[in-house]
Amino acid sequence: SSICGPNGMFSWWTGESNNNRQNQSYSPLGGSPGIVSGPKRKHAARQLQRLGIEDAVWAVQQACQREPRLYARLQTLPVRTIPISCGGGCNGVDPDDLLDDAAMESFDVQRNISVDVDSYRELVANPGNNTVVQFSSHMYFCSEDADSLIIDVIRMGDKKGRSQVHYETYDGTAKAGESYEKVNGTLFFEPNEDTKEIKIRIMNDSAWRAILEFEVKLELDNQVKAGCSLGPYLHHTRVKIIDGSIFPSDKYHEAITEDRIDDIPLWGLLFEYFKVNWRIPTVRCGTIKTILVDQMHNLNFVFELFMAVFLIDYLLSDKFMAHDHEKKRFWLQVYILSLILPFALLHLLDYQKLRFKIGGTSRIYLQENLLRRFFNMEESAREKLDPGDLIVAITGNVEELVKHGYMNVLNLFRFVGQLIMVLVYQLLAPIVFDKPRRYVIFGPLIAFPVILLPFMLLRATRTSNFEGERKDQHMRVVSFLSFLVTQYRLIVDYSQRTAVVLDCENMMQGYNTAATNESEVVLNNTYFSPWIGLLFVAAYTYIGGLQ
Repeated sequence: SSICGPNGMFSWWTGESNNNRQNQSYSPLGGSPGIVSGPKRKHAARQLQRLGIEDAVWAVQQACQREPRLYARLQTLPVRTIPISCGGGCNGVDPDDLLDDAAMESFDVQRNISVDVDSYRELVANPGNNTVVQFSSHMYFCSEDADSLIIDVIRMGDKKGRSQVHYETYDGTAKAGESYEKVNGTLFFEPNEDTKEIKIRIMNDSAWRAILEFEVKLELDNQVKAGCSLGPYLHHTRVKIIDGSIFPSDKYHEAITEDRIDDIPLWGLLFEYFKVNWRIPTVRCGTIKTILVDQMHNLNFVFELFMAVFLIDYLLSDKFMAHDHEKKRFWLQVYILSLILPFALLHLLDYQKLRFKIGGTSRIYLQENLLRRFFNMEESAREKLDPGDLIVAITGNVEELVKHGYMNVLNLFRFVGQLIMVLVYQLLAPIVFDKPRRYVIFGPLIAFPVILLPFMLLRATRTSNFEGERKDQHMRVVSFLSFLVTQYRLIVDYSQRTAVVLDCENMMQGYNTAATNESEVVLNNTYFSPWIGLLFVAAYTYIGGLQ
């Protein structure tokens, strides 16, 4: 037999052969037998795919009330199981076969559920016990600032007995221990009690996130012992946690909401964005490992400086072990190995650094949150959103933000570490090689950041303006192309293809011009540091040469 839930049918196939069957159905809620065919049969088959054990038992109980012979037969059967179909494609059984032991033994189905006969007997013995427990809503909302959330569980139908259900939370985009506190337990409904509450603590970590959600589910260990069945649709519910924070943090909430972006200090905004990434465990771990690998590059840089001085002043000198060729050969081998082994180690570390998942995790974090914001926007706001804005934000702006924002901060740590290592070299080299200390060399180390910092501050506005112009032109091109795709038929019908192509060509020309201007500014910025370094080296060489 094929059994579906309270909204379905308790049905069986009758007939002599597979080719001459007709599907007779008996409604558990009343009504007379009828023929189910065509679209109705397909709909019933889809319902059968969602059949659960509780629905099957419920349907058998209802069928027993309408069929006294089945009820009597179940009372006399030995303690064993009755296979019940959980899908289509069974060979079927006549209702009279339920009264025949041989037929019950040979009952052949695909995908079946075995239900204990004792469960039938106890349910059938109490035909009025139609108790359903479910959530009061399919979805709950709460603010991240809320301390806790209350979820109502209601009991409907016969409330004379005692009922119990198990509940448990399950992670979705919201993770237990980060966004909420995981709970599980059992609710007990005493006689005439119809409402219970589940309290879940909400955790606010002040991190920027889009709307997160998790699930709460009701479960029954045993329907008979539970004294109830679960609602077919509201036995699970979704909880959405609404985060009202502003990206990257609420520190500049007022300025951002009032569109006063120019009033926000750039370094402060960058620091807040750095904290957003630092709160992501994978990014934080990868950042620490990346900084350590970069500092190993800096240590190797200082080591190479020492080895270069050792090579020129000692190994290649005619006075160094001039009569002991074996020792000189040994030190040359040591020098060669000191170049190869660290280089191989750094190559391996840089290869592993690609798997630290910093950039990818940071990009996915932003892209996922943008999509969540989009899916949870008000319908009126979503209709006003240009598809090109969403495409550019997810595929372009996020990429640039991570690459030129967070990853450049890591490069800054590397360059600062290199500057410190050069200072260490200047302090240790005179001691190691027993040479007089020249304090004039500390001049460039101090002067270089003093000159570079004002240049960066002066060029920041100009660089930002050209970069913004390039992004605006890019957005215009993307939005225009999105318009062409959606309005293609209108353009063709009104013979506007030539005009549209010319407009598109002008926009692309504007984008290319903006991109060229930005590249010129970035190139000049990039060359400033090498120019300063070259001038310092030239001055030091000239002064040292005269001395």
